[in-house]
This record gives sequence, C-alpha cells and structure tokens, in this order.
Amino acid sequence: MGNKTLHQPLLKIMLVISIAWMSFMAFPALALGEVYYKASDEPSSVEAPDARAYVSGKHMVWMEDDERGISQVFYRSLETGETRQITTSDSSKTYPVVSSTSHGVIHAAWLDRRTNGVGTGGWAVWGMDISEGTETQLSSQPGSISRLSLDGDDLVWYESADYKMYHYSFITKNETQLGNGRTPLIAQGNVLYMNLSNGGLSLYKLETAQTYSVLSVPSNQFIMNAAFNGTKAIIKQSDAEFRTKMVVLDVSDPGKPVSRDLTPQTKKNNEYSQIFIGNQSAAWVQDQGGYPQLNGVNLVRNETFAIEQGDSAINAYAFVQDQLVMKNGSGKIAYRTMTRIETFPSAGSGGVPVVSKSNVSKMIGTDGGVIEALDGAVTLSIAKGVMTSSANVNLKLEQETDNWPLTNKGNGHRQFVSGIWSITGIEGNHPGNVQLSFSYDPIALTLLEQRKLLVYRFDDISHTWIRVNGQIVNGKLTANIPGSGVYALLINDVSFRDTGGHWAQNVIEPLAARDIVNGMTERDYAPDALLTRAQFVKLLTASMGELPSGKKSAFSDVQANHWAAGWIGKAAELGLIEGSEGYFNPDEALTREQMIVMLARAMGFEQTGRLSETEVKKELTYADAEAISSWARVAAAFMSQNGLIEGSEGQLKPRQTSTRAEAAAVIYRFLNQQQRL
Repeated sequence: MGNKTLHQPLLKIMLVISIAWMSFMAFPALALGEVYYKASDEPSSVEAPDARAYVSGKHMVWMEDDERGISQVFYRSLETGETRQITTSDSSKTYPVVSSTSHGVIHAAWLDRRTNGVGTGGWAVWGMDISEGTETQLSSQPGSISRLSLDGDDLVWYESADYKMYHYSFITKNETQLGNGRTPLIAQGNVLYMNLSNGGLSLYKLETAQTYSVLSVPSNQFIMNAAFNGTKAIIKQSDAEFRTKMVVLDVSDPGKPVSRDLTPQTKKNNEYSQIFIGNQSAAWVQDQGGYPQLNGVNLVRNETFAIEQGDSAINAYAFVQDQLVMKNGSGKIAYRTMTRIETFPSAGSGGVPVVSKSNVSKMIGTDGGVIEALDGAVTLSIAKGVMTSSANVNLKLEQETDNWPLTNKGNGHRQFVSGIWSITGIEGNHPGNVQLSFSYDPIALTLLEQRKLLVYRFDDISHTWIRVNGQIVNGKLTANIPGSGVYALLINDVSFRDTGGHWAQNVIEPLAARDIVNGMTERDYAPDALLTRAQFVKLLTASMGELPSGKKSAFSDVQANHWAAGWIGKAAELGLIEGSEGYFNPDEALTREQMIVMLARAMGFEQTGRLSETEVKKELTYADAEAISSWARVAAAFMSQNGLIEGSEGQLKPRQTSTRAEAAAVIYRFLNQQQRL
C-alpha cells in the first residue's frame, strides 16, 4: 500500500545505510550537529527471490520460470513465507502487482497474452483473489497495455495506442474508462496521471469523478517517473537536454497543489528509474559522481538524507508504511527504518542550545576503547597500548568556535563539514593508534568534493588548521590522529581555472587539496605541460607524507637556491633517486620509465618486490617492451603487476615524456592503492 511507481524498478539487494542528513532545498556541504538520520534493521526469516519483485504491504509477487521453463507469476507472504505459483498457463506474462484491502483480501494482477477468446492482438489484464486462487480476465479486450497500478480493490492502467485510462473495481467487477492520460497511479481513491494537454500531472478523484491539474511543466520539460501515496508524490522531471531534478508534490488539497524542488536540475552520467514512497517517507536513486546513490526524504519535515551508495543503491524493494523493504546479505527480507535524531532543540533554552550526546566522557584503560558522539556520527577509537593507565577521555562538540578561526590560503576554499570537536585525556607521544571518524552527507557533496574531505587539527602555536588527512571507510572519513587536541572535518575545495572539465580534474584537485601537487601559478595548474624530474620528485615525496630535507644536496647541479632542493635531497635520503655521475638534471623532462622506477622504489619493490625473469616477461607483454631500459625492466614489471601503470594501445612508451596531468593520475592511483585517500 502507498508505494505506486510509474516504472517498476530493478530490484536486487540493499546492504548498509549511511547516517547523514541534509536540509530541504539546500545543497552545500553541511555540518554535523542539528539533525541526522540513523538506520535500524528489523530482520525476518523470509527468503527473498532472486528475480525482480513487486512489494506492497506484507505481500510480494514476481516472475519466475516453472519446471517447464515457462515464465509464471509467483506470490509470497512476507509474514509467513508462504509461497505459491499463481499462474500455470503457457502464455507470456509480465508486470505483476499485488495489494491487500482493509478486509484482508489480497489481490494480484498482471499482463497476459493468453488467447482465451480475446485473440493475440496484445496484452490483457488478468487478476486473482489470492485466497480463492481463480484467475480472471479483468480488461474487456487486449491492447498495448504497458503498466498497472493496484491499490486495495482498485486497479488502473492505460492503453498506449489511444491514451485511454481504465479503472477496474474488484468489488463491483466492473471496468470503467476514466478519460485520456498516461501512466496512471492510484492510491487512496485518487489517480495521478500524466495529462495530454501540457505534459504535466493531473489528479482524478474516483469518488467525485472530478479532475484537477496539479503540476504544470514548461514546454521544454517533461515527467520521466513518479511515485504516489494518495496525497503526495515524488517526481523525476527532465528538460530536453536530459538534465533531471526531483520534485515533491503535495495534492492533499488538489485545488491548491504545492510543489517544491528536492534537488537541483543537473546533467548526470546515468539516470535511474527507481522511486519509492511511503506514508511519510520517500526515496529515489540518482547518479552521484558516476555512482548510483539511494536518497531519502522525510515528507513531513522536508529533510533529505543519503541512504546507500554504490551498486547496492539500486536494490531496494518498496516502502511498507515508512519501513524500507530490502534483501539483506543473507538473502532474507529485512525492514529498515530511518530514525530522525535531533541533537539541538529548535526553540527554547533561552537561546542557548542544549546538546544531547555531543559531550561524551569514558574511562579508557590500557586495552583501549571506543567513544561515540551523536549516536556514532563522530567516533574516537583508541587502540590497545595507547593508554599507559586508565584515564577519563572526553569527546566534546564545542559551541563557542571563535577560538578556532578558519582561514584560507592560495586558491583553496576551506569549509567546515563537521562541528569543532575537542579531545582531552589522551597522553602525548603515545605508542599506539588513535582514529577519529566523521560521518558526512554524501548527498550534499559531489564525488569530487568528497575526495577533498580531510580531517584537520588546530595548531595552538601557528593558530591555523593543519591537515591530518584521512580516508573514506564505510561512508566515514577516518584519520589517524596524534591524540588530544581540537579537530574538525573540512573540505579543502582547491580548484584551478585550467582543470575544470579536464580528464584529470578528479585526481589533480584532490591532490592539490592535500598540498601534494601545486599549480604553476596560484590559479593555473598547466595539466598538459611537460613534467620535469624535480616536479615529480616533489610530488612523489610529498605524497609519502615527507618534508623537504635541510641537508646540502648531494648533486652538483642542484644548488641550495633551487626551488626543489629540499625535496630532491629528501628523495635521495629515501633512496628514491640516484642521479648519474653526481648529476640529477632536475629541470629535464621526466620519462615514463624514470617515473616508473621512482614509484616502484617508493613502494619498496627493491626490498620485497623482486621478480624472476619469468615473471618479468609475463608482465611486460607490451609491443614495445624491448624499448624499456635494462635498469627499468624489473620496476616496470612490478608496477604492471600491481596495476599502477597501464599501456596505451598495447604500448608502454617508456622513453616518452609525461605531462603534469598524467603524473597526478599515477600518484593518485599510488595513494589509493596504499589506502591513503
């Protein structure tokens, strides 16, 4: 009940839900603190089918081949697990739907090409009372029927050849023509459909036979998909260039409909049709930086939140009231509830916010422990051996933030994505591992912006925020921290005017956010310029978390006033470079094989990665493998084996020079493999 969609989604498996929040009609990075949504699961013992399925209430139907290999409609109770095959004919069938009434009657319907006296000119609508088990043809004649919508005793469909809409009542057993329109959805006696006059949406009330225009769209816009619960709808709207947005529509008073945009209208890499709606919640799948993401909205408070990212984002079944039905990792049906957590009261307290669960203290001993604030949105993990004796460790969200000002430098623009958190009670110079994790809202950030998220520590001496870096793990940004101090999650939104739209933008800018790469000027990176040996040494050494050396250079052609002298000195100390006859040639263009050798040394291949000649030949299958210098062959094989270099059109091109963009891409892969991004 209450989960009617214009297009049946592809249904697979839903796994974990991120804890996040986003305010309605706001799209910047948001701070943790006021409101977020937390997931909780209610498992069941009922098996979920492998096939695509339609869920309504505690009932499920799907298509599956019988023992003869003929596709049939199957039904399963999500309460008892009872399963039955409800069709047996040899005819083609598709689009099964199910719904139950307030009297406990369960109806199923589907499209069927069964002849049975009506010819083979198209699909006919067939149905069944599940308890009786008798199949009945519901539509008076076959046609080009493509979608069904069922709610209780009411079933609607439309004929795509002439755009006539039909209603069938399981009570009166009558078929009635409703008028002209497309893709009707029925809920609570109301039919929402695409009208033919302006491409917008209209509402037809079965009880009064009245029609209302409830959503108009501009001439260059059209409705792609929608879900409807009887009073509210969530809609995907597109323009002629397929820039899409999500819209929520309130038709509780059809004479005065209200619509609001949930998302900005943007061009996306991929489009998804999955939309679900419950009583007070709805969800949809949209592209987020090239990946599917399931997003939710609280229809009462107009707050949106992220639910799931990645392939599993397309695998929800439906809402049952406001629980999301899904298939868990064990192949069973599960129900997921998103609970709204409000940590700041909206009013009262004399203007002073009263924060709950944001000032947490815990006695931590030598075995370590975990402290969670905001119900896990911020987590402090202290490993065994960090504490030499038991002590009270405190994790606190600071309310007065003037003592920790945020300043920007260069072309970066830093923004808080979390509140400012102070940690006390951890000893300095501890021997173990301390990790600080922040949840964040991926719906409010593009994939590129997420790559620029970093944990920062406020330095009391310089009065600036210093990077601690960190990596995204299970939807959280997690960093190893030195111990007590003041921390925050920030986005360092570095950009260059010549990288926007460049193929390497998604690797250059995140590296610049970490001060691993720099522009040729403050505003320009010069991605297609040739890379020098000195530039790559600086890039590689900085990516390893090292600082420039203060020692005198060992190379005759690297003077103390050379801009990269300290970086070259550090690289020599680390064994990354050797030079030739006392020279390094810092300003010469870097070749691909020189880059490969430096990267391989950074990965420690000379200590642990030595390959046999057989292994080397196996890896170096490039057409120009013979052109690789003898001193670079083993390193090239090692890097190829580890997936850090790739050929182009079957060639490695070892003597070819590299661009600054290509070097950034290699370093990004290097750091990603080392799990340092």
